[in-house]
Amino acid sequence: MTDNEHHQKLIEQIDEIENHRNLFQKKFIQHKQNLEEHSLIKQINQWEHDSIIKTKQTTEGLNNFNGGSGAGGSNTKWKEFRINIAEGNELGKEMNQLNYPINMIINKENDCFIISDYQNKRIMQCSRQNNENRQTIMSNINCYGLAIDKYGFIYVSDYEKHEVRKFKIRDQNGKLVAGGNEK
Repeated sequence: MTDNEHHQKLIEQIDEIENHRNLFQKKFIQHKQNLEEHSLIKQINQWEHDSIIKTKQTTEGLNNFNGGSGAGGSNTKWKEFRINIAEGNELGKEMNQLNYPINMIINKENDCFIISDYQNKRIMQCSRQNNENRQTIMSNINCYGLAIDKYGFIYVSDYEKHEVRKFKIRDQNGKLVAGGNEK
């Protein structure tokens, strides 16, 4: 065999080895991707399974909460109740108008609604029985949130003053319970 023929034979063998290596590498990469996809699919399936369990637990918890409290069970009948507190579609400052009412609570003790009228910087009290009986119980306040406790104290969050105060109706100052240090 001549040197040239020997050289040609070696080139052919090297080409064949490279082809086998390329095929092996291609199969290896495909297999690796399949394993990664399989791993990702298993992880996604696990997340889906976990979320279904959490959803079921939350639903059961809510069902037990509603059913156990007697307020909202499956046989509960709700009575429809409507009252017109503010009239018309216009914003305003009159007693029968609101401008961005942001929150409302019911004061059972006085049988009234208490409404945060944010843009008018007031808190209004409206009788549940007499639609004409409306009054401003606090003014110059940027009330963003309202709450009432079992003793009739009203908690008011003032957006601009960054504070929460505890009031009795007609009390204009109240007691600072949180914040008050500006921002």
